[in-house]
Amino acid sequence: MESDIRLEEKTFYKQAIQNAVYDKQLEKS
Repeated sequence: MESDIRLEEKTFYKQAIQNAVYDKQLEKS
């Protein structure tokens, strides 16, 4: 059960990073 929560946190964190990178790319163009 605890590992499931940790996996969800990792996925959420990874998505947040991808969103931030995507936002930066949009600003450049």
